[in-house]
Parts: sequence; structure tokens; C-alpha cells
Amino acid sequence: MSEIVPAGIKAKEIVIAQTAVIAEDAVICALDGGPADRVVIGDHARIARGFTAYARELAIGDWCTIHGPVKIYGYETCRIGECTWIAQDVALNCSAPLVIGRGCVISRWTHFTGGDFVQGCRYHEFKECVLCDDVWIGVGATIAPITAGARSMALANAAVTKDMLPNHVYGGVPAVDLTDKLGAPYEAIDDAEKLSRLQKRLQEFWIESKTKDAPFTENMIKVTASSLDGPVVEAEGVSVFNVTTRTYSKNGSPCETEFMQFLLPHVKFFARVR
Repeated sequence: MSEIVPAGIKAKEIVIAQTAVIAEDAVICALDGGPADRVVIGDHARIARGFTAYARELAIGDWCTIHGPVKIYGYETCRIGECTWIAQDVALNCSAPLVIGRGCVISRWTHFTGGDFVQGCRYHEFKECVLCDDVWIGVGATIAPITAGARSMALANAAVTKDMLPNHVYGGVPAVDLTDKLGAPYEAIDDAEKLSRLQKRLQEFWIESKTKDAPFTENMIKVTASSLDGPVVEAEGVSVFNVTTRTYSKNGSPCETEFMQFLLPHVKFFARVR
């Protein structure tokens, strides 16, 4: 756990990784101002000034970047997956559970309700909002409580009121499926191509490291594809990045940390579950 917890973080249970960086003015508590049930912030997560979260429970994964000011508010839980990037001025509503997957990009969005259901308002519903892995929410988009499938994308200023299919792109008010017109956000590539792309980035990393006189050697990081190389054997002190499983060793070495920082936000790997 981090040795210094900002005074504005109040919870019955607080778990903050020592490598997390949290602005001094960050506020995390329950909606009524009392302590939240639980707050968990992962390794190398970065939370900028102006961040406020009013939620029953908040979990922020490894390598998340949250710019400020960002506001999370509601009565329920909010869970943000590893390597997710959230821009400034984003508002996230967790009046019902909010689940954001790994590797998501959220430029600016919110969902809300305000009608009087006693008087007959039909647009009054609280339900879980789920963003699966690699979802991309464009600038100014508004997202209702829906499920956004993995790798789906909402274009700038879209108003999304229905579920988003995996690897489909949506735009407009209300948002419609534009995949047939624009093409899918992600193309299918095999592990050999993924490995080639990552090897290129690794070589660029070694070149940059040498210009900085960083004390790293090229045997400290191994990139592989288990579908091509077979079972991956991890040597002591070596960080293995596997494009087949999209995981990395997470041994916490300085070289591994620098390489992850070099890759993000354009390339994302998630900690291997041991």
C-alpha cells in the first residue's frame, strides 16, 4: 500500500499500490460524504488534479491514466480496467454499477436521468453500464446505460442509447451503426504480424534507452507469441510480453516499467494472472 494517502480519500478499506501517483487534492468517498466501502488503485495508475469520485466502491486498475478534472458520482460501484485512459472533464455516472473494461479510451461522456417517473416519465431507468475491453468513446459522446462490446467505438458527439456490438463503430444523434460505411475499428491480424509490430516497438525502445544511457540490457525483455513459440518459459528477472495472450510478466523491474510507459497509450498489455 502507498505510504501517503491523500486526505480526501475516505474508505473503510483502502488499497493503493506504492507506484500509483495520485494528486493531493483527489477526493474519493461515498456520495453522502462518508467513507466508501472500498477503494483499490493499481500499480502505476495516475490520477491528476481535480479528480473526485463519489461511489460506494471504486477500483482503478494498473496503468490507468485519469486526467483532471474528472468526476465519478453515484450510489453504486465503479470499476475501471487496466490501461484505460480517461480525458479531462469526463463525467461518469454510477447510480447503477459502472464497469469499464481494460484498454478503453474515454474522451468525454456521461449518462444521466432527471424525469419524474411518478408523473409518468418513461425515460427513467437505472441499470448497469458496461464498457468491455478496448472500447473507444469519442469527444463529447453521451452514453446511456448500455453494454458496449469489445473494441466498439462511439464517434465524437454521438448519443448512444442502445447496446454497441463488438468491433462496430457508431455515430450520430441518436447513434446508428456506421460499420458498413466506415469499416470495423479493428482488423484481424495473425500472431506473426502482432509479434513483428511489437518487435519493431521494442527495437525503438532499445534505441531510445541507449540515448538516455539507461542501465538496461536487451535480455531484460522478451517478446513472444505462444501460438508460434510454444509454452513460454519465464527466466528470473526477465519480463515476457506475449502477443497471443496480450499479457506481461509484471515483475516490477525498472526496465519493464519503462517499456510499459514507452508503449502506452497506443499499445496495451495486461498483467498475467499467476
